[in-house]
Amino acid sequence: MEEIFSHNTLMGPKENLHPEVVDSDMDEKFLTSLIKTPAEISSVGTDPDEPYDLYLMEKIYPVLIPGLEELSREVEKYLGDEKKLDPLVRKRFNPCTFLAQFLMRNNPNGGNNQRIASKYFEHARIERNKRFWEARRQQMYRKFMTLPKYELFQKIDVPKFVKLIDDEFFLQGKLLQIFPHKKVFGKQKDDDYIKFDAFYTKFSAWFLEQEEFEGREFIQGFKERKKQNELEDFKKKMEK
Repeated sequence: MEEIFSHNTLMGPKENLHPEVVDSDMDEKFLTSLIKTPAEISSVGTDPDEPYDLYLMEKIYPVLIPGLEELSREVEKYLGDEKKLDPLVRKRFNPCTFLAQFLMRNNPNGGNNQRIASKYFEHARIERNKRFWEARRQQMYRKFMTLPKYELFQKIDVPKFVKLIDDEFFLQGKLLQIFPHKKVFGKQKDDDYIKFDAFYTKFSAWFLEQEEFEGREFIQGFKERKKQNELEDFKKKMEK
């Protein structure tokens, strides 16, 4: 047991432990370390829009990591002063059973675990939104190029372009309604020219900070648009 279930074997050195279970402060570096690089990302099952690292961040880590820390504490207790422990109790201890019971008792959607889980959820939400826009930058750029006199795009034209994005992702006006273009582009005058890169930088930064909209809604809207286009193409073929 000593070799397999020591604290360092289970969780690594204490300075590398999950900050939530060491000093109650979630560490940004730890959360970031759970996020994979683009080359490492794969989807969960058949859904290409559900990266496995974000799935783990939302569904598994909030309860598994505290469970492993709790298990390491329990193991250290059993590896401590053998004279204080009943040999039969020590022998009956099963780390797998202990961890399984912890996972069953600690639902991340309730109690104190909800506070812990919310930090994972928020990090996953921001990362998902970031990836969404990074993956669709070219799509937005092509839409930008359809604007009349796009090379003369100004601050007063921002709502028109946001509406095009709204329509592109089948969002039924929600994006246009909540996007505060005057605040986001507050430093520019109405007749200032804005290039696409400048628009994209400010728009994506706003999207990561806001909490009313999630990338999932855009993905769902995109899927709805795709279904609609496929249906329209099918009808056209049937009419020929």
